[in-house]
Parts: sequence; C-alpha cells; structure tokens
Amino acid sequence: MNRKLKIYHSSLISIRKPRGFTLIELLIVISITALLGVSAIAGFSSYNSVQALQTSASNVVAMLNLARSRAQSQIKPSGCASNLNGYRVVISTSGEYVLYVSCSGTNDQSGDTKITEEYKQLPSGVTFSAGSSLFLFFPAQTGGVQGSTGSSPWYIVINSSGKTRTITINALGGISVSQ
Repeated sequence: MNRKLKIYHSSLISIRKPRGFTLIELLIVISITALLGVSAIAGFSSYNSVQALQTSASNVVAMLNLARSRAQSQIKPSGCASNLNGYRVVISTSGEYVLYVSCSGTNDQSGDTKITEEYKQLPSGVTFSAGSSLFLFFPAQTGGVQGSTGSSPWYIVINSSGKTRTITINALGGISVSQ
C-alpha cells in the first residue's frame, strides 16, 4: 500500500504546471512598456510646443485685431486728454508685445501711453524671429495700418521648436496666419 501511495503522489507532482513568469518574460514586458512610455512622452512634448506656438500666434493676432477695432471705433481711454490718433502695437524681439494708445497729436511713439492690461510676453520656448521687431500703427481717422519698416505687407514670424507661424498684416489692416 505504501508503494501505491508513493507512485500516486509522484504522478501528482509531475502533472502540476509551474506558476509565475520567468525573468525573461518580465524583462520583455517591462522593456515594451518603457518604449511605449518614452514614445508617449515625446509625442506629448511635441504637441505642447505646437500648442504654445499656436496660442502665441493667436494672442498676437488678437492684440492686433483689438488695436484695429479700437482705432476704427475711435474708442478713447479716459487717460487720453487730447485727440485720439490711433493705437500702436509694438513687437520686440525680446518676446514682448504691447498695445499703446496715441493721443498726443503726433504719430511717433514719444507721446504714446501704454495700456497696462495689454502688455504681453511670449511663453518660454517661443520667440519672435530677429526681423520681427517692429511697430504697427492703426490710425483712428484714416483706417488701415502703418508700419515702422517699409511698406505693406508686414510679417511677424514666431518660432518654437523648429516650427514657425507667420502673421501677415496688409495695408488695410487685414491679418492672416500661415505656417
């Protein structure tokens, strides 16, 4: 009887399947998971830089449209004691862009007043290109736009991570964005 029990017991051991994973199986799963994670992070980083660029271009266009709209409707801020000449947007290669109101009776920047709530700075990693430093003046009486450099159209180029957006402003004040 002892002998039968031993045989029966040894056959149970050989029928049993091994449990768990081997070290190689675990390493393969971990390496595949790591590769998927790295590719997701790289895609997210690229997506973030494109979104920052697009948002920055939209914000610059919004400020230009605000200046044009206020000039056309001849909205004069309370701090403007004399006649309203128009609105000026100054774009600097340092990454800032500012809206000014011109009430001084001259068309130069000497008498302009900065509208403090309309001072903006590009986010980190987003820059204006070297040739984009200019000002655009939207006159209240005559309409259109005048630029500090040459004649229309004027271009503002915004860069981020090797990608660009070009804002084009024509002499009538029309604004468009291209890649």
